[in-house]
Amino acid sequence: MKEEKQYCVCIDFGHGETTASYIDLTAVYPENKEGASDVPKLNILKGSTDEARKVETVICRGEDGQWKFATDQEDFARPDLAMQFKAQVNNMQEDDKEHYKAFINLVFKAIIANNGILHFDENNPQARNFDLCIACPSAWGEDDKNGHNSVIEDYKNFFLEALPINEIKFVIRESDAAFFKFIHLTKQNPNLKILVIDLGSSTIDFTYYPHNENNKYPQGAANGASRVERAIQDWCTETQDTYKKAKSVIPAVLEETDNKKINWEMSVRHYIKEQKEVFYTKSQNKMGLNLQTSRVVGDILTDKIETKYDCLDILYHCNINKDFLDDPILTDYRSDLKDDLKRLHDSGVAPEMILLTGGASRMPWIKDLVEDVFQGTEVFCDNNPSYVVSDGIALYAYADSKFRRMLEEMEAAIKNEFTDDILVEFIEGIVNDAFKEVQLPPILKICDDFIEGKFTTLRALLSKVEQHNNSVIGANATEINMQVSKKVHAKLDNMISGKINRIFQECFHTKSSVSFQLNWNGVDFSSIFIDNDFDATIIDDIGNYLFCQGIFSGTLNYDKERDWSERKQFGEHFRECQEGATFSLPESIRLSTLAACNRSINQTLNTVKTKGLFWIY
Repeated sequence: MKEEKQYCVCIDFGHGETTASYIDLTAVYPENKEGASDVPKLNILKGSTDEARKVETVICRGEDGQWKFATDQEDFARPDLAMQFKAQVNNMQEDDKEHYKAFINLVFKAIIANNGILHFDENNPQARNFDLCIACPSAWGEDDKNGHNSVIEDYKNFFLEALPINEIKFVIRESDAAFFKFIHLTKQNPNLKILVIDLGSSTIDFTYYPHNENNKYPQGAANGASRVERAIQDWCTETQDTYKKAKSVIPAVLEETDNKKINWEMSVRHYIKEQKEVFYTKSQNKMGLNLQTSRVVGDILTDKIETKYDCLDILYHCNINKDFLDDPILTDYRSDLKDDLKRLHDSGVAPEMILLTGGASRMPWIKDLVEDVFQGTEVFCDNNPSYVVSDGIALYAYADSKFRRMLEEMEAAIKNEFTDDILVEFIEGIVNDAFKEVQLPPILKICDDFIEGKFTTLRALLSKVEQHNNSVIGANATEINMQVSKKVHAKLDNMISGKINRIFQECFHTKSSVSFQLNWNGVDFSSIFIDNDFDATIIDDIGNYLFCQGIFSGTLNYDKERDWSERKQFGEHFRECQEGATFSLPESIRLSTLAACNRSINQTLNTVKTKGLFWIY
């Protein structure tokens, strides 16, 4: 069994912000008052505040020319600013690949530096006390029947190129992580129809559970929450005199001073985003926008802009109340988002519960909008949406680690319980049962015909039985194979699936979606023959017992016609012998069926190990 690390570091590399949680795989976590385990967070930045536990997914070059996190407003005015680089690997531009790898590396090193519980030796990357798990967008590609997904595999390999370690424990879809946190915290029945709406800054992902219903997993829309700050910025452009002046002045100064690479309007948008988050997080009535020019282009350029153009402020005492923000500023965005929800509803998605995740779920009107479209459906919002995915990864890593340990114990128990002798014994019993279902009714019909007088000699009886025996396999081979396969599958499925489901229930709070697969290739019962000598011996033994008793026993007469009482007495004994008859499998079939059963058990266990509750990569 592979040795597990003590901790699992779980990072949600988001389009807008990145968060990290962790789990101690060796610990037993007490439940909180809601009956769930709290997930500890990791600091990405220095400090112990909530702000230190997450970072915007943006980097810039510092004064030393090295990449660093863009954490200050002034950082967003630097010429080498990189953001919005998260994408499928085959869709990334080379610059974005460089930027994303630099960001990944910065996050990893910052987590090591700012969390004393984690031990890592750069000279010996394996000498660490933690594994790493990450998430990826829900709508990235389709899995094949074995759970392979080239888009996600490429993403995983991309991370390995960026990191100083050569292993990522797993990659999980963001919606799966959010879903698992939800059922863990709420103790909801995971078999309910649950819709997860992940409101990111770039896109919105809709994932409908359970997955096996009408293939509604997942869908997406390009109406991410970054449209909110863009809408506010557009409104400022149209209505605020200071912003209008800045838009005419600042570009000219940047041109004059050869600072054209400074994306000052991106810096403005970042400021608006910060204020938007404060506004919604603290449930304020007004959003106040006050932005000095110096915070966007720096003090040196500000002196020139202020002296020459009297442009001290970009936004000055711009107050937007809640109702005005909702309408008219966000009217178009709200309308587009409602259209997305309606299309989802009209496609047949009928959830019993809805979970809102992602930072944008803090906006209260989002919940109102969802409730308006999916009327009567209960809608849940996480109290700390920034950490839904990273917490979900950690909880899943903990459950998955426990699951795999228990599965290995179960596998050892199965090998002790289902020895080759036991498997052969129950297979032979099933084969005999299947043969009886096919073979016995016609034999008993022949017996009844004998009793009724349709033929009256033992030789005729034996002839009829031999004719049946010689034809039963060829005529019923398909049915016999089907009956045996069905019964073996039912028996093993009940044994194996029952054990698996008990483990699933304990670790994942639900039953396994993996069914037992009987790999019966190469097994064929058409080579089995019915022994006519066996039936001749039965007739001889019964006949001698009934008809040749006394001092002069004589030789059994097969050709003598028997009267009704003799036929009835003989027929009842003959029926009992046929109903109680069994046979052993030939060596070749015994070996092939044994191999097939062991192969099926191993295949099912391997599928469960690979998939767990969700496909992970």
